[in-house]
Amino acid sequence: MSHYPSDTFRLGAANRDSEEEALGWVVRLTSGDASEDDAHEFALWNADVENAEAYDRARRLWLGLGPILEEQEAAGWPNAAPDPASGRGVGLHFPRMARYAAMAASLALVATASVQYFRVWQYDQVTGQSVRSDVHLADGSEVTMGPGTALGTDFAHGGRHVSLARGEAYFDVKHDPAHPFVVSAGNGVVRVLGTAFSVRKQDDGRVVVTVSRGRVQVTSGARSETLVRDRQISFGAEGLGSMRAVDSTLAMAWMRGRLIMENKPLGEVLEELDRYESGKIVLLNGEAAQRRINAVIDLQRTDSWLTALASSQGLRLTQVGPLKILR
Repeated sequence: MSHYPSDTFRLGAANRDSEEEALGWVVRLTSGDASEDDAHEFALWNADVENAEAYDRARRLWLGLGPILEEQEAAGWPNAAPDPASGRGVGLHFPRMARYAAMAASLALVATASVQYFRVWQYDQVTGQSVRSDVHLADGSEVTMGPGTALGTDFAHGGRHVSLARGEAYFDVKHDPAHPFVVSAGNGVVRVLGTAFSVRKQDDGRVVVTVSRGRVQVTSGARSETLVRDRQISFGAEGLGSMRAVDSTLAMAWMRGRLIMENKPLGEVLEELDRYESGKIVLLNGEAAQRRINAVIDLQRTDSWLTALASSQGLRLTQVGPLKILR
């Protein structure tokens, strides 16, 4: 299947009724069958601030899921898959919903596809969602690329320059004092001679640098910091943040097929896990999204982990085609 952006969509209001009603309104209003009475009823419902916020989240969810649902309908997956927790089907006719989603998302899809194409064509190495890749650079350095990553390289005239457009990459740099290795990401640069470190550019544009061996210099704006092993720093539009101690072995566990997170909100854990999924994880429970958990996830057995998570957190897990919905 094609690879889509890895954002996790979460509908976060505490009132689950508003969330479910909002999804219902999105389906009805994009079906082509909505009447004037429906429009009047929706206007009354949407006048409530909480309902309006829920509808906006549901609409954004719908636009994001449109490409996947449309593709899976074309592939011929069943109308509804069983709910692992209850043994029942979800009771929704998703191929019809897929058509509605595709209609609602058509303009957004054209724009998104165009932007993504022009963003990645200029880069030498690109990985899709859920894909990891090992790359051997011309100077002998090694790179492990995480999901949804785009890299450009420039080794002309003896230079060693890599640009990270998006995603995450781990660099094991060949020692060469005469030719510093430079990684550009966002509004900062990382300079090294020979070391091992990771650079991640988050969806919000913020860049996180973590060192597992040696020393690196991180510069953003007028400020620079030198990082050693088990140190991490981030930077964004406001410049460099504060350096902090981390366990680089845990931070880079994704390279070994594991995702390890300590005392993180469930919503954040699922958002991170979604980067390694070929479909989408959807969390429809705002209260659960804020619960802090510890997680060690085998990235080859994410379905088993999600099933155990649902049971331990009192959630219901439903799978429809590529969608894994927790509520």
